[in-house]
Amino acid sequence: MSNNIIKNQIDAYRRNFLKHESSPLGTYQNDLVTMRERHKQVLEPLLRVRPEGFSICDVGSGVCDLHKYLKDLGVEHSYTGIEIVPEMVSRARELHTTARVLNLDFLDNSFIECFDFVVLSGTFNLPGQTPADQWEQFIFDMITQMYDRAKIGIAFNALTTYTSFRSDQLFYLEPERVMSFIQSRLSRFCALSSAYPLFEVTYTVFKPEGVREVFPDLEFQKYF
Repeated sequence: MSNNIIKNQIDAYRRNFLKHESSPLGTYQNDLVTMRERHKQVLEPLLRVRPEGFSICDVGSGVCDLHKYLKDLGVEHSYTGIEIVPEMVSRARELHTTARVLNLDFLDNSFIECFDFVVLSGTFNLPGQTPADQWEQFIFDMITQMYDRAKIGIAFNALTTYTSFRSDQLFYLEPERVMSFIQSRLSRFCALSSAYPLFEVTYTVFKPEGVREVFPDLEFQKYF
């Protein structure tokens, strides 16, 4: 199933990227302002607990705009971008010569590297030709893999069913369903944020050991 989804995703994104190139439109972002707000929402909870020189894996990295956002903030980090569209990978490597950008399927079992943080922004919105039930399963498989590859935590966003606008080309997730999956399958140390204008929700999930380091006091230890 994953191979068909990857092919559909390459088809869906390549045509648009060749038309708009490395502008926000090239990765189906409306504009620079809303793209940067997404980056802010995804990164802020993680940055509050970041170790010095932390490693971060950006899944569906496009042309590594999230890496540029961190650099513009002056945040020291070790960045790995993962992207399936070859043209995006080539352009990202041209734009960010110090970034590590890999052209691979994140769900490939041969990829076993771990990072302090694993993030994803926008990738779950456009299913292309993939049926809805398969796309939802793909999303939960991706979230699980992100969690498995993270040492401290993950963050991702998805369009919400609580919206006044819908497009037949986009995919909307019920926040309750996502949070139930996270808390029952991954970790109870999680947060949901939709307190910003976009029709989406940002989810943050921490490993218990990461939370324990932030709360080292003896009084908290019984909760782990």
